[in-house]
Amino acid sequence: MDKLKASWENFWQARTAQEQKVLTIGGIFVAIALIYSVLLGPALEGRVRVEKQMKVLTQQVAQLRELAKEAQALAGRNGPPPAPMNQEMINTALSQRGMKADSVTVVGDQVKLQLSNVQFSGVLGMLDDMQKNARVTVFDANITSLPEAGKINAALTLRQQKSE
Repeated sequence: MDKLKASWENFWQARTAQEQKVLTIGGIFVAIALIYSVLLGPALEGRVRVEKQMKVLTQQVAQLRELAKEAQALAGRNGPPPAPMNQEMINTALSQRGMKADSVTVVGDQVKLQLSNVQFSGVLGMLDDMQKNARVTVFDANITSLPEAGKINAALTLRQQKSE
């Protein structure tokens, strides 16, 4: 360290007053440029970028608030009530899945359904469709597996949910 300091003093003393002045001004200029490029420049650019992003984010927040208000207003409303369950609706839902009921008994908002030798996946698909389209839920189910893979016998009691 002492060698470096002595070397610098020899270099500096060998310069004239004018050269020392030019080197000092040049050193100050380089130091200012280095400070700006390392510290100030990125900070200022980041600030501008954040300001632009804040405008976009503020707009997105406003849109989300409007959507939340709209969703809250829509949540209070129920859709139109489904058509009342009837034998024709049940038979149509079954025939769309390639099935036929042994018996269908409609009593008020309940349907008792007897199915023999049908695909389990078909019954699940039919129940899923009816739940989505007619607000039907399974009230009671008695399912028996058959020796053939995927085939079942089922006795189902379905209930239609009432509109509130």
